[in-house]
Amino acid sequence: METIHQIWDKITDMGSNFWGYTQTVILDLLSGNINQGTIGVMLVLSGNGLLLLMFIFLAIFPSRHIEAKTDMMASLTKHSIINIKARETASIDVNGADPVTEESKQFSDLKIIETDMKALKELYTAGRIQADIYVSESRSLYDAAKAIYSV
Repeated sequence: METIHQIWDKITDMGSNFWGYTQTVILDLLSGNINQGTIGVMLVLSGNGLLLLMFIFLAIFPSRHIEAKTDMMASLTKHSIINIKARETASIDVNGADPVTEESKQFSDLKIIETDMKALKELYTAGRIQADIYVSESRSLYDAAKAIYSV
């Protein structure tokens, strides 16, 4: 317990010495007596003040991650377009015959729609799109799949 009192006394002595020195420096500045000691104290106090101000701004305005705005729905359609174009070019034979059957074409179309639906669900669960966009896009993908399957 005695050591705690000794430490406390040293801390309060240092604080009172610092406060007294700061008062004399401020009085020197007000009286126009500027020397190296006052300039040093001014620099230290202004640096501490800037740090304090910076911590206050960080507490009030927390940093936010800046993300580039991207059109998530465009990435889904790009995926579908790329796969459809690749499939169309692969299905053309040199002789003009179509080696891809209608059933396999429907199956691949349904696979593309399934991939898009999974990607759409991931976008929604990640919070990148809102619920109304998720519902409308899911309905349009479902309608496309229903049209393919009913053919």
